[in-house]
Amino acid sequence: MLAVTLTAACDGIYPAQDKTGPPDDHTVKHGAALHKAGEERPFSDQSGCSAGNCHHSDLRGGVADVDGRITVAPSCYQCHGVEWDN
Repeated sequence: MLAVTLTAACDGIYPAQDKTGPPDDHTVKHGAALHKAGEERPFSDQSGCSAGNCHHSDLRGGVADVDGRITVAPSCYQCHGVEWDN
């Protein structure tokens, strides 16, 4: 049960950001998080994940313009750091 709780939280060493209200094109659900189609290759230009107005080129998130609203895009490493940092 504890492992499920930690997996759902996904925060690890990266700061937690509010994960509610993702853009409308984030329709692919993995666990509790919605992803944009093309998430299998997040660093590719086609996915758009690493665009400056999304999760940034390093996918570590930051200030973003989401649908005309300034917000903080979460770091993809909150959940994926475990697999990407290895």
